[in-house]
Amino acid sequence: MWLRVLEDALIKSSTYDLIVQTRTPVALYILNQKRINLHDLERRFGVAIVVEADDTLTGANYHAIERGEPRRALRAKESP
Repeated sequence: MWLRVLEDALIKSSTYDLIVQTRTPVALYILNQKRINLHDLERRFGVAIVVEADDTLTGANYHAIERGEPRRALRAKESP
């Protein structure tokens, strides 16, 4: 499910890196068990995905996805 949420967000707009905030057990699972899948999404869309633990997220708000820096390809084009 997490990977689909991330992929959907990237399909809608992949102009910025993503910062994903979720509860600690989920963050650890993603980083330990789904690292290859994260790397694949980063490579396909040219972005960096940061996973952060945030135990203040509860109930229906089990995750938050925020925009980070402009994606790497855009930063490279802006450089002189």
